[in-house]
Amino acid sequence: MIRFSFKSVRYLAWAIALSTTLLVTGCGSQSLTPDPGLIQIQTPKPVIVDVDMGLDDMLAILYLTSHPNVDVRAITVAGTGLAHCDAGVSNAWGWWS
Repeated sequence: MIRFSFKSVRYLAWAIALSTTLLVTGCGSQSLTPDPGLIQIQTPKPVIVDVDMGLDDMLAILYLTSHPNVDVRAITVAGTGLAHCDAGVSNAWGWWS
């Protein structure tokens, strides 16, 4: 049998009230159409990305290559990190070929 104390029920009630308030106020005030003023299209800046081709770096490269203000000129692969040099280079070649 599970016993709940008054203190745990009170914390649960506060957590539900807080999360409901944040959900209603945060989601209700946003419009579904994107604001074109958030990203100002400028001349793309040339960027050289130095990564170890781990998952976080792959996501960063995806973001940078899709951003209109960034021109990825080269990707250098570090020999240490989450992915070793050989695997990192083969992953990078697989993306660009």
